[in-house]
Amino acid sequence: MATNTRPAIATCTALVLAAVAVGVLATLSPSTRSISHHADAQSAQTQARSEALGSGHSGGLSILEGYSALISFHGGSSSEDVNEVYVYHLASGKLHDTLMKKHAVKQGHARNLRGLEYDPDRNVLYVAQAYKHDGCIYTLDLNKKEPEAYRLYEQDGELHTYGLALANKRRWLLTSNQDTGDVSLHDSRDGKVLAYPYVTLSHKDASPRGIAVDEERRVMFLAERYAYKVSCWSLDFDDATKRPKEKLFEIDVDHPIGVTYDAKSRRLFVASDADDKEQANVRRFHIDRVDKAPKIEAVYKPHKDDELAHPTGIELVYLRRSDEEVFGGEGGAVVLVLGQKKRALYAFDALTTKYLGKVIEDFPDDPEDLLVLRNDLAEVL
Repeated sequence: MATNTRPAIATCTALVLAAVAVGVLATLSPSTRSISHHADAQSAQTQARSEALGSGHSGGLSILEGYSALISFHGGSSSEDVNEVYVYHLASGKLHDTLMKKHAVKQGHARNLRGLEYDPDRNVLYVAQAYKHDGCIYTLDLNKKEPEAYRLYEQDGELHTYGLALANKRRWLLTSNQDTGDVSLHDSRDGKVLAYPYVTLSHKDASPRGIAVDEERRVMFLAERYAYKVSCWSLDFDDATKRPKEKLFEIDVDHPIGVTYDAKSRRLFVASDADDKEQANVRRFHIDRVDKAPKIEAVYKPHKDDELAHPTGIELVYLRRSDEEVFGGEGGAVVLVLGQKKRALYAFDALTTKYLGKVIEDFPDDPEDLLVLRNDLAEVL
């Protein structure tokens, strides 16, 4: 889920806005968003489509009844490669739908898809594309009956658009750019560049990936994969420089990629890729203050037989709420993380770190980001 100085970022040409109709999606929590349930999801037609697309082996996790996962894939240029956003029902693990083709993104135009973000107020899905010099953000407007297409922004020179995060009451869209080592800031409504680069990282090969935001305390968390850290930045804007006023702290993490933040518990979850010493994992930090780096609080790892490798997208899903217990106590919330190399989605109990198993496996190459939504409010997908 930006500031200016540097080659220009050109604005709009051909990013995708598309549509289906009906209803408003409401946010379940800062880390869990909402989506509709389609009555025929388990129909023979849907199952046949799932098999034809080679969409992954169904397994599912029954406690996730009522939730769906949107997963982006970054295939290559071959017609057989998957460059799509798939929608899965998590309780069954079944493929429910595909979004890019459905929303009028022409075959071959959507390539190397990365980060996902959703605005429940406007019912809009953002999808980052990182294809060579054709980096852009697709916006799928789920309110429109007729598809529209435009590029939210385009940068001159190198481009590898990756992480997306909404901020400032969803008026800002923050975007990490993997190859240029910076973060850009846009108006989420029209794509206007508010600041570029908004953040420029000191490590020339930092390769920024996931972004998460604490809206209440106005800070941004940024995974800097090859700088081996997650940095925390103030979102307060310096009018003179068009940059954040300060970097607040850094957390040392091996190859951080995906990040998600739970405002209720003030916990930050980081998908950490393997180093030479240990298996990849998810690390949890308690951000009780924003002027000091936290210590690690917990680590999530699957069983050795279910190796987690190159973890990318990550989400926290609340199953129940409690004001007295963190994450609603044991069984109250689930951490989901995509393992790109093994092409699987893994689940853990958020409080205890207990491994719950693979929800879906044998995805096509290569699953990248994960967005979890609820099924029960409107039939829009």
